[in-house]
Amino acid sequence: MRETSTDLRIQVGTTHYRQLGDAIRRKRAEGYHRFILEKVMGQRYIGAGMEEGVEIEIHGVPGQDLGVFNGGAKIVVHGNAQDGVGNTMNDGFIIVHGNVGDIPGHMVRNGRIYVRGSAGFRAGIMMKEYGSRHPVMIIGESIGDYVGEYMAGGTIVVLGYSLGPDESPVRHHVASGIFGGDIYVRGPIAERQLGQGAVMFPAAQADMEKVLPYLEEYSSVFGLSLEKIMSVSFTVIKRAGERPYGNLYVPSSKITREFRPVHRNLTPPCAHACPVGIPNPVIKI
Repeated sequence: MRETSTDLRIQVGTTHYRQLGDAIRRKRAEGYHRFILEKVMGQRYIGAGMEEGVEIEIHGVPGQDLGVFNGGAKIVVHGNAQDGVGNTMNDGFIIVHGNVGDIPGHMVRNGRIYVRGSAGFRAGIMMKEYGSRHPVMIIGESIGDYVGEYMAGGTIVVLGYSLGPDESPVRHHVASGIFGGDIYVRGPIAERQLGQGAVMFPAAQADMEKVLPYLEEYSSVFGLSLEKIMSVSFTVIKRAGERPYGNLYVPSSKITREFRPVHRNLTPPCAHACPVGIPNPVIKI
């Protein structure tokens, strides 16, 4: 991509992650939109809380919690990334051309995370959705145990793109505790690999139509063959029934099938009750 007057190239090296974050925020306030970070050496929290319209291109290996609290920025990593990619992401687009560590997509609420390689344990745990916000995470190769653990919404796709026909791209305890959302697995998967509360079905045409736009985008981003992706059958993993853990609630709790979680943006009680209107402390990262 050709650089413009709103692009800024930064030689990161051993710069402390707080200094790097301060520099990006300061230059963002000055009107820069695209940040090209070279020689990144494990700095944490890159892209934390960035808003829509910002693009960060990373050459090197970013540290933990890449794109944490992302509010709409596009982050591209030309290499591997560590744990917590997209942690608690509210929106945006994260692209990793290599592998990622554990818990990518942890509690992600919206946006897309595309990983060309493999991911570690507990990917997409507690992923959720509300209203029109529907997060999507696609892992190109294999994934570790407990993918989609306690998942409440959104979509996870595991492709196993380079695996053989008898190799499963997932391991054990898939969708353990799931109570919302869908996990698509391309290639073989056995019942014994599922976690409690999960069931699986061969993907129907309607299921594939839901994820086809994302698969088209994914294959375009990484230069992969969409025809090869679609040449292998998919399995869809969902929660078992309306309330797979309903028996855990005591009768006096009055929880029924009609109740559903509702997301609301509210002022924290301590800030609301403060007589002089002091907001909650904000941790500077």
